[in-house]
Amino acid sequence: MFMAGNDDAAKNAVSQLLTDLGFDPMDASDITKSRLLEQLGLGWINQALFRAKGSVAVKVTARSSTILGLFSLCRGCTHGATH
Repeated sequence: MFMAGNDDAAKNAVSQLLTDLGFDPMDASDITKSRLLEQLGLGWINQALFRAKGSVAVKVTARSSTILGLFSLCRGCTHGATH
């Protein structure tokens, strides 16, 4: 799972959260790369919803005052769990 940001401490926390959820965290660099990651997310959603390539499972986790949204494509997933 890609992530981007300017705060190293925050990226370390997100990296650990992604690992705990079973993802392989990949640092895409600074916050300017987040625009690219948003487009990637839209591509996953498009494939899942409009091309019958699976469903999109979403998990939103609140930590302190930060909301982290994690998206993954789960081929054939019907139960809404995050993988």
